[in-house]
Amino acid sequence: MKLLVLTAMWPDDTVATYGVVVAREVDAWRVAGHDVDVVTKPRGYRGYPVALRELRRRLASGRYDALHVHYGTMAALLLVAGRLPRTVLTLHGSELTTGWRPTRSRYFIQWWLTAIGGLRASTVIVQAEFMREMLPPWLRRRAVVLPQPVDVERFRRDDRPLRDDTVRDDSVLFLARRQVPVKRFDLARKAARIAGADDRLRSLDEFPPELLPRAMATARVGLLTSAREGAPVALKEAVAAGLPVVAVDLPGVREVAERVPGAVDLVSEDPHDIAAALQRRLGGQRPAADAASWLAAFTAHGWTTDAHRTALTRLLEPSR
Repeated sequence: MKLLVLTAMWPDDTVATYGVVVAREVDAWRVAGHDVDVVTKPRGYRGYPVALRELRRRLASGRYDALHVHYGTMAALLLVAGRLPRTVLTLHGSELTTGWRPTRSRYFIQWWLTAIGGLRASTVIVQAEFMREMLPPWLRRRAVVLPQPVDVERFRRDDRPLRDDTVRDDSVLFLARRQVPVKRFDLARKAARIAGADDRLRSLDEFPPELLPRAMATARVGLLTSAREGAPVALKEAVAAGLPVVAVDLPGVREVAERVPGAVDLVSEDPHDIAAALQRRLGGQRPAADAASWLAAFTAHGWTTDAHRTALTRLLEPSR
């Protein structure tokens, strides 16, 4: 296929992990022999007109078989993008999780941008069943649940511990970037302090993407304290690396906990509850014997990159 990808997030010089999920998917498409172009935007709201101009220029050529849009905010550009090829919109979570009711959060605006812009998509992909239920009725009818995958081979290949002091075998690894407010690093830090592990708290943004599997292979426990999530890829990556996780109970997180028993401890957002779960995990050893079965669960549930690419190819094929 000749494929055009439109995304709000793409790795840059400031944050190497920004949009890395989309970048890896594009790499996989190209390895599989597809011709892929990418339209992204500069950071901030002023980047949307820039992305729109480039999108319209690309589409005017008429040479694309399909358009794959990542993130609901970019769907709004489809309303004024001109004639579209077959279009698939992938939603990642935050653009839906506040719902349609007015709030002071920017995520309320994102819900409506997604709801209206998504009208021009042939298919809407969501990461979990609960996300489908948060769509407006006119998008729910064309929604498909296709969870974001994990490159399990990447974690099988690179399960060596880090040979420095950045992450120790008694570390707590925060499974997000500290600067993103919805991830609530302050809550993670407070819980770690109560658990007596504040000096051992590390976060994903401290490492280049190529070292994340090794960081996850080294730490004792992962920590996720988000206020909202879709189906967090970092959580799945941690489990694929054999890292047990303490996580605030959210629908997308609960699905991973249910499908990979023993991998995720669900807790309330009370920092004392989080700290107690951290202490239990820090007081024991990593369950090395369980790591293989956790990884096997990803294949069983179709959470691998190969399974995802096969399903996505079918959805993007113009003949559908």
